[in-house]
Order: sequence, then structure tokens, then C-alpha cells
Amino acid sequence: MIGAPALTFSIRMAFMITKSFPLFHSLILMGSLLLTVLFLHYFLIFSSQDSTFLFLTSSRDPGIIPRNKEAPESEPLDILSNTKLPRTKDVLVNGRTVKVKFCETCLLYRPPRASHCSICNNCVQRFDHHCPWVGQCIALRNYPYFICFISTSTLLCSYVFVFSWVSMLEVHGKMLLVVIMDDIIFIVLIIYCFIVVWFVGGLTVFHLYLICTNQTTYEKFRYRYDKK
Repeated sequence: MIGAPALTFSIRMAFMITKSFPLFHSLILMGSLLLTVLFLHYFLIFSSQDSTFLFLTSSRDPGIIPRNKEAPESEPLDILSNTKLPRTKDVLVNGRTVKVKFCETCLLYRPPRASHCSICNNCVQRFDHHCPWVGQCIALRNYPYFICFISTSTLLCSYVFVFSWVSMLEVHGKMLLVVIMDDIIFIVLIIYCFIVVWFVGGLTVFHLYLICTNQTTYEKFRYRYDKK
């Protein structure tokens, strides 16, 4: 959805180099290719469906906490089943008392900021959310790659949108109607990128806000629900 328009834009720029303003369009082409390569790099590292980067993806799990085969000796299953859920206990972290929950599926007390993903069926460290676009959880170990992925996507969409306009007006002049009639490829790219950038851009801004406030997506919505 993002790579195809970016490659289309790059190919269109390559054809325009031979027609007019070769230096100008060459610089635009180099910029779009660089952003496309960066986007594809982060995307393929994340995508478990790509065979080339399958090893990298499988070796960079989001932070899955290995589950116990049996409940801790102090927490027998027959007792757990008769207690009110969720079962919690207090632990000391950096001089502060933190309440942690017991996961009946993984048979362990989850570390602070960890959560159980119902889709992956695993407890994950510093769980942010489960992303259907990349097919796995976004959490402690792969969150930096996720930020690079969405920020690069936003930059790429913005780049294609802006320089599609610039290239059309540079070649065809200032008559908007003539531009629209003459170069349908740029028009489609402009409309498409204008729509997409609101989604990826909004997601990027939201996660930058979460980083600045030291929150995760899960914590943000959970705390709002709990009014904390």
C-alpha cells in the first residue's frame, strides 16, 4: 500500500529526467529512492511473511516472557481456581511498591508494564499493542523498529505528495486544469498520499506523544478507562 505508490513515483521521475530539468528531477528521484529503501528495510524486518528477513524477524521477538509449565510452589492451581481473579501480589521496584498480576495461562506473575496478548497468547514485556499490519505484538524489543517504520512511511508519503505537485507545476506551468488533464499518474499519487498520510502521520504523532509521556498504547487506554 505504501511501497507500490513510492515505486510508481520513482519510475515517473526517471522518465521525466530525459524530458526536462534533468538535475531537478534527478535529485527528487534520489530522495524518493532513498526513502523507499529505508521504508522497505524496516518493513521487511518486521514482516514475518517475507522469507529473506524471516530469520531476523524470528530472532527479534517483541519480548515474550517464557511461560511456566507448572504454577509456582506458593501458588497451586487448585487454590488459584478458588480465588478472586485477577490474583495479585506486591513487589518492590526501584524502592516503590508495584502490584503485579498472576497470569493463569502462562502461570507466572507478570513483570510491571507487561501484559498478556490474547491474539499471540503470550505475556509480553512492555506490551504496547498487537499490530495486524505486521502480524505480531509491538513491545519492548521491537518498538524502536516500529517507530522507524511508521515515521519513514509518513515521511515517504509526504515526500511523494509534495514533489508530485512541484514536478507537475514545474513542467506544465501554473494552469491547474491543464496539469490535471495531462498527468493522471501524479494526480492519483497526490490523492492517494493525501489520504494515507493522515493515518500513518496520525499514528506517528500519537506514538511520539506516548514516548514523550513514557506510556504505551495499552497503558494509555487502560488508564483512561480506570480514570487514573
